[in-house]
Amino acid sequence: MGQWKQISNEGGRKTGRPFDIYASGLQRMALEEAGFVEIVEKDIRVRNTIFHVLHERALVWSDAD
Repeated sequence: MGQWKQISNEGGRKTGRPFDIYASGLQRMALEEAGFVEIVEKDIRVRNTIFHVLHERALVWSDAD
């Protein structure tokens, strides 16, 4: 998985369409250039798989018995 991230980020940079706009600071620079002044960055944890949904459904189904 780590190799995929490295390859896709490198490909994005080579094509001029980077995938790491947040990590590289590009997103913040673009917001500042657009005139935003009070930019707040906040890290949040987000589930990025469907397995948690399937697991929660399985728990609801098994609890109904």
